[in-house]
Parts: sequence; C-alpha cells; structure tokens
Amino acid sequence: MRITSGRLKGLVLSSAKNIRPTEEKLRKAVFDSLGDFVQGKSFLDLFAGTGSVGLEAISRAAKSVTFVENSFQSIKALKANIKKVKQALVNEDKGCLIELLRLDALKAAVFLDGKSLKFDIIFCDAPYYKELTKKTLQTLDSYDILAPDGILVVQAYKKDPVTTELSNIRPYRSKIYSDTAVYFYTNKDE
Repeated sequence: MRITSGRLKGLVLSSAKNIRPTEEKLRKAVFDSLGDFVQGKSFLDLFAGTGSVGLEAISRAAKSVTFVENSFQSIKALKANIKKVKQALVNEDKGCLIELLRLDALKAAVFLDGKSLKFDIIFCDAPYYKELTKKTLQTLDSYDILAPDGILVVQAYKKDPVTTELSNIRPYRSKIYSDTAVYFYTNKDE
C-alpha cells in the first residue's frame, strides 16, 4: 500500500491485519474527482483504518487532517504511517496539522459538533456489511460538521443500503468501482 499522487507519491505505508484499506486505484479515482479542491482544506477521515485516505489528502496539500479510528491494531499502523509522513515532510514550510482521535466514528461526529468544528471534506469508509454506512450518514446529517461548501465522500459495498432520506445533506454523484460504490454529498443549501 502506498500514496498514489501528490508530494508524497510512492511513499509505502504500513498495514494492519483484518483491515480492508481503500485500494490504491480507488483512492486515486476519488482524489482525482476532488481535484484541486483538497488543497488548503480541512479533511476528516472517519473509520480511518491505517490512514491511507487521510495521508493521501496530506500528500495533496490538505491544510489539516483529522483521523478517527478506535481499533488498537489500526491505530498502531496509523501512528507508524503518520510518523513516516511527518519524516517525509520534515523540510516543508508549514506542513499539515494532523490530529488522531481514538473514538467510535458515530461518537466522533457528536464530539466534533460539540467543539463547533467543520470540515471541508469528510471521507467515510465504514466496515462493510454492518449497515454502518447508513447509520453514519444519518449521524452526519444530524450533526453540523460539514462546511457550507464541503463535500462528503462515502465509500460502501455496492449492495449495502445507503439512505437518501436526509434533511441537511444531499447526494449529487455516485460511481461504482467493481464491488465498491462511492457517493458524493454536499449540503442541501449549496
């Protein structure tokens, strides 16, 4: 597993057992869809796993990345990956603010809303087959952590149910990659 593009392209990342990381081709496709929007933006990586998506955002010049993960195995690999990225960026002027929250993703939305934090990009890759994607979407819809012109990207198994009955966010694009679906959402007012 490695970073697919940006200033850290090719950097090899650590992985963890029993974790399904977002594949390189899929990560590249998602970030290519986002284009230059990532530069200078705040990024939230929910269900971060080993952090490959958030680290890709750092490589593409995100202003800040917050990782949310609660698995001990994943956090161990994630910390090792963050350390690699920091070492690779040691000569950068300002770099990127990096924060790791050891929380359940659903509780993290409540916590972040309580701190009045908003993110320009939120990436959600809940474990497949557990209806967590649907629950997470409903939670994100209830808590105001997506910036007004922000983008929510949801990765899910293509057969998992994804709710469209949301009050504050709306889907605007989706794409299927093999067995994986990627959904893009924005605020309804935008």
